[in-house]
Amino acid sequence: MNNPHDKFFKVTMTRRENAVSFFREYLPVDIVSLTDWRTLRIIKETFITPELQERFSDIVYKIRIRGKTAFIYFLFEHQSSPDSLMPLRFLHYLCGLWDLYLKQNPDECKLPGIIPVLFYHGKETWNISTRFQDMELNCMNCELNWGRATLTI
Repeated sequence: MNNPHDKFFKVTMTRRENAVSFFREYLPVDIVSLTDWRTLRIIKETFITPELQERFSDIVYKIRIRGKTAFIYFLFEHQSSPDSLMPLRFLHYLCGLWDLYLKQNPDECKLPGIIPVLFYHGKETWNISTRFQDMELNCMNCELNWGRATLTI
């Protein structure tokens, strides 16, 4: 951890009581009310590639929601402006977490829910969705947005 913000983030959010307090305050009320906060524990895996570790830091929490295993993926952003490729990175990290889950639970045929949380502290307002399905893909006069496709000739 070379970045002092990263160290502060890791020290603060790896304390169970801080994480529970933060998530109870900032997650949507319907998720908060369905979550058994007594079950929250930290998974020590990281899904940040070495080349991105100067800009990002992450913590994965395992928790029970409605009696089922779920995860909270908390990504801490160390850059000064929003990034339009964040949905793609989130998808990559979420798939990495699902891959790990399936390796550890080989008989499981259903994937657990993952709540992705982005903590951004840049000066500009974050105005880009972090949901992959909101990402628009453009190529060769073809605009693809999940659920619809158009071709301009």
